[in-house]
Amino acid sequence: SDEKQYIKNNTVIVGIANWTPINFTKDGKTFEGIASDILHNISKSTGLKFKIEYGTWDDFIQKIKNKEIDLLPGTYHTNERESFGDFSKGYLKIKN
Repeated sequence: SDEKQYIKNNTVIVGIANWTPINFTKDGKTFEGIASDILHNISKSTGLKFKIEYGTWDDFIQKIKNKEIDLLPGTYHTNERESFGDFSKGYLKIKN
């Protein structure tokens, strides 16, 4: 199928800006947090490969607009962001 070919032939580039406990790194090399657990489970069950990039939120917003990265886990949906990205159904609720 097309999906299996995509998984076999592609790596999803993931932008990680520190936002504990959702996304974070303690050492600049190891992706941790709730989003890490979710992506690990997706990879384990599907074989999809992820390449993690660390940086700042502002840099990643520009990179997702320019299609230089594929995924920003834990991103809140807004109408503006919908103009340059796709969103899954919500999987986290955070109280203010």
